Amino acid sequence: MNSKRIFFIIMLLAFGFTVAAQNSTNKYLIKSAIITFKNNGAFLGNTGGTSQDETLWFDDYGKKETRLRIEDSEVKLLGMKKTEHLETLEIRNGDHYWHIDLVAKTGTHSSMADMDKNMQGFAKSTGLEGNFEKYKGKSEEEAMKMFIKDNGGTYHGKVNFLGKECMDYTILGTRQYMYKRIVLKAFLTDGRVTIEATSFKENVAIPADKFKVPAGITIEEQPNGFDMGALMQGMGEEGGEASSGEDGETFPSGISLTEFKAIIKNVKPIGYNFMGAMEEGGEQNATWMKSDNSDAFAIVAQGAKVYDKCKNGEWEMEPGVNVEKIDEVMVNGKKALVFRVIHDDEGVPSLGIILQKKSSDLSIFIAGSPNSTKEFLISVAKSLVL
Repeated sequence: MNSKRIFFIIMLLAFGFTVAAQNSTNKYLIKSAIITFKNNGAFLGNTGGTSQDETLWFDDYGKKETRLRIEDSEVKLLGMKKTEHLETLEIRNGDHYWHIDLVAKTGTHSSMADMDKNMQGFAKSTGLEGNFEKYKGKSEEEAMKMFIKDNGGTYHGKVNFLGKECMDYTILGTRQYMYKRIVLKAFLTDGRVTIEATSFKENVAIPADKFKVPAGITIEEQPNGFDMGALMQGMGEEGGEASSGEDGETFPSGISLTEFKAIIKNVKPIGYNFMGAMEEGGEQNATWMKSDNSDAFAIVAQGAKVYDKCKNGEWEMEPGVNVEKIDEVMVNGKKALVFRVIHDDEGVPSLGIILQKKSSDLSIFIAGSPNSTKEFLISVAKSLVL
């Protein structure tokens, strides 16, 4: 799992700050801190490993903030394998935001106003509650309880972690401990640690240059804020995960996220947790993860062209990753193609299944992991409402 996927997860975890902040102009409820984190584990079915060291510095209740992430990972997901080393720096200083790749020595600059707007739109695209007005006027704990309930989560009460009294809750399949709007620990519901603070220095002096762009970095202006769509599409590139098509080509499904959720509403395989659904580039996708974190699969809604490409052996998920049809079966009276994902490198092969809804320009693509069997994928396909 690459750092972009981890960043995506952390953004969702951190979204609770935005909710709570409806009652305050401050992002955090303490003036300053230095916090170190150790983030590791196999995310969303990645059978490789990720090790990430993170340091957070903030001052003025979060109006100034810097996050440094250093990551080494081996991705083994949905039949693909790749290793990488990444170093990223995020800086917020007043209304300015920078996202910097320290290895490439490049970065982008945008305004926090645009970032906040994009964050809310991005969270809504994943299905999170977006009506934040309802939380205004509520206490910190009451607002979070409402937000958690509105998004299908569970509030467990209080827990002591690193000597801090934290709110303890589960949301998006992840257990979290939050202190003063800071997620100090988050782990999958099977108990495996994903994100964990290892040290916490509260209300300490932070040097002003900690919130400045390092020397030697080439910065590009991004006037509309950090592109969340580009972030998610980027997961299919360097990280080695499946992209939408040739050279980043997308195949819009012609349906809405609400319609997609109606199609997958009965997908509830025993032992798997639903991790959420989102929309990007006119395509919709959702992911399920096994409760012991040993397996995962995804469902993607795309245009009918994908079905034809698969049938004719013309579908290249990304350079060096191709699809080979191996069988044709009937699923609930509809033709479905069973295919194998094959690689030019040493990526582990995996299976998938794709169905086409002839009454519309729609294909439904189920991507399995190397552990997924043909019988399991067919059982998932049978639960789709098409």
